[in-house]
Amino acid sequence: MQAEYIKEWAETYLQVVFEHMNAEPYIERMLKYQPGAGRLEFSKEFQDGYECFRYKISGRKALSAVYAAIPMKEEQIRNLLQQLIAALEDAKECLLSEEDFLIDPSYIFLSLPQLTIGLCYVPGYGKELNRQLEGLLEYMLNRVDYEDKAAVELLYDCHTICMKNREGLGALKKRLGEKKASFFEHDRPQESFVKEESLFYTRAMAGEKAKSEEQSYFSWMKEKFRMRLRKKEAEIPQICEKKKEMVVSQGFEEWKNEKGENASRTVLLAVGNREEQPQLIHEQTGEVIALKTFPFYLGRGKEYTSYAIERDGVSRLHFCIKERESQYFLSDLNSTNGTYINGMEVLPGTEQKIVSQDMIRAGAEEFLFCFG
Repeated sequence: MQAEYIKEWAETYLQVVFEHMNAEPYIERMLKYQPGAGRLEFSKEFQDGYECFRYKISGRKALSAVYAAIPMKEEQIRNLLQQLIAALEDAKECLLSEEDFLIDPSYIFLSLPQLTIGLCYVPGYGKELNRQLEGLLEYMLNRVDYEDKAAVELLYDCHTICMKNREGLGALKKRLGEKKASFFEHDRPQESFVKEESLFYTRAMAGEKAKSEEQSYFSWMKEKFRMRLRKKEAEIPQICEKKKEMVVSQGFEEWKNEKGENASRTVLLAVGNREEQPQLIHEQTGEVIALKTFPFYLGRGKEYTSYAIERDGVSRLHFCIKERESQYFLSDLNSTNGTYINGMEVLPGTEQKIVSQDMIRAGAEEFLFCFG
C-alpha cells in the first residue's frame, strides 16, 4: 500500500493506492454520502490512469505526531479507544467490513484540542482487526505515561483481550467502561515479585506441574509492566545525581587561594561548545531557541510541542525537526498555513534536509536555522 499527502488549494488529503483496491458501488455510495461516526470524508479519484482513494484530513494531526512529544494519560487512552470502537460498530451496522479500516498511528487523524478521531476506511484493505488493534496498543504501550498506573493497567488489559483472549469488541468495550484499582497497588509485596520466570522454570525442573503457556505469558506481561514502572521510578534519582555530577565536572571548578587552601568560591566555566548546538533564531523577535532534544516539535499548543509560539497562522502542531547521523530533517505536520524552507513548501508526509542558515517559515513566522 502507498499513502501520500496531497494539497489542493486550502485542503489536505491522504491519498491511498494499493494492489487490491475494491470499492463496490454500494460501499462507495455509503462512504461518500453517509460518512458515519469516526470516518473521514472519502472520495475516489483517478491519477495517471490509476484509481486511488482520498481522505480529507485538513486541520487534523496524525496520532503518532500528537503523542510523539507527550506521554498518553488514562483518560486520553480510554477516549481514543472508545471512539475507535464506536466507529467500528457504526461501520458494521452499515454493512462495512471492520477489517477495511486503516488502524495505524500514522493514519489515525485527530482534531485538536478535542482529540476527535478520524479513520480511513479503505475498501479491500482486509487486514485482520485483532492484528491491527494489537499494533495500535503496542504503540500506546511505548507512549504511555508509566507514572499513570491506571493507564498502564488499562492498556495491559486491552492488550491481553486482543492478543490472547481474542474476545472481540464486546470485551474490549466492557473493559473500557470499567474503573478498577490497579494491580500495582494490591498485589504481592515487592520482595516476592521478582523472578517470576525463574520460579516457573525452577518448579518445572523440580518436577512440579508447570503452568500452561498462556498463564506463563500473562505472568510475564504483568512482571514486564511492573518492572518497567519501577525502573522508571528508580531512574529519577539516578538521573538527577548524574546531571548534578555533569554540572560539577563540566561547569564548575574548585580553586585554591594563594595560601593553598580551598576557597569557598566556584568559577562557572562554559559547558560544551555552544555553537555546536543547533538553534532556531526567530526573525521577528530575535529570540534564540535551542534545539536540545529530538524530535523537536514547534507549534501553538503548549501541551503537544517542544516549543510553543503564540502567533496567528501557526498551527497547534506545525513542524518537526529530527536528527539522524548529525544531519537534520524537517517535516510539516499537516499545518493549515504550511511550512517553507527558503521559500519552497514542504509537503506533509515528506522530510526535507535542512542545513545551517536555512530560513524556515511557519505561517507568517520566520526562523533561521543555525548549526556549527
